[in-house]
Amino acid sequence: MPRPPVRPEDRKRSTRACTACRATKKRCDAAQPCRPCVKRGVVFVGNASAIAFLQYLRGSLRILGPGFTISQGCHRMFEAQVPVQRTEDFADDIGNAERKILVQRYLDASSGLLDLFDESDIENLLALSQTFHTGSLRSDTSINSGSLLCLYMMIAIGAQCRGQTGDASKAFRYFSEARKLSFEGMLSDPTLNTARGFVLMAFYMFGACRRNSAFMYLGVATKAASVMGLHMAEQFQSLSETERSLRYTSWFL
Repeated sequence: MPRPPVRPEDRKRSTRACTACRATKKRCDAAQPCRPCVKRGVVFVGNASAIAFLQYLRGSLRILGPGFTISQGCHRMFEAQVPVQRTEDFADDIGNAERKILVQRYLDASSGLLDLFDESDIENLLALSQTFHTGSLRSDTSINSGSLLCLYMMIAIGAQCRGQTGDASKAFRYFSEARKLSFEGMLSDPTLNTARGFVLMAFYMFGACRRNSAFMYLGVATKAASVMGLHMAEQFQSLSETERSLRYTSWFL
């Protein structure tokens, strides 16, 4: 004998349970998201959202599609071989106009990813580069080395992204000089420019498809920031608002 129908007000289970509760045979309250899914931490995907269609495609391609959707090699990244290049005597021989163009290329490539410098910082770095050639600022080695490290890495990334004839060698030349500056006593007395410079070197290595080297430089940048206490906000509360914002940005990058 069939069971008599249950009145809607007497039902203990919903007539339209969600997909997760139907699959696991759990009692669903038909809320969006339902209480059992919230407790289990299941992500709610609505029927009308774009992510719902993406979820449907993922499930369909995994069942019906070719093997590339579940291939173990699909997550591998290309690791470029280290090129054999001679490092000649460095000379910052590019003009001021081209230097500004390459720095702008760096800003275009890193916008939204590496907000390490504002307009005033970049103007100061460009002015420092011009003054440095006169020899009047060479005595302050610690400050100039860190600033030139960041500027040379901007130029290297800008040349790498521009990709014109001769830009590859130019990018490597400025990167090599920046790397040389980074190891000239800066690791024994790290500064904010030390951390930012190693982040820029990691960004350059990612662009050169050398992921292993990039992660090494990123690790040095993280350790330098930790040594300087950028994660401890109480250490620089006495600084100006601009300096505090700069340290917050460098740490939370």
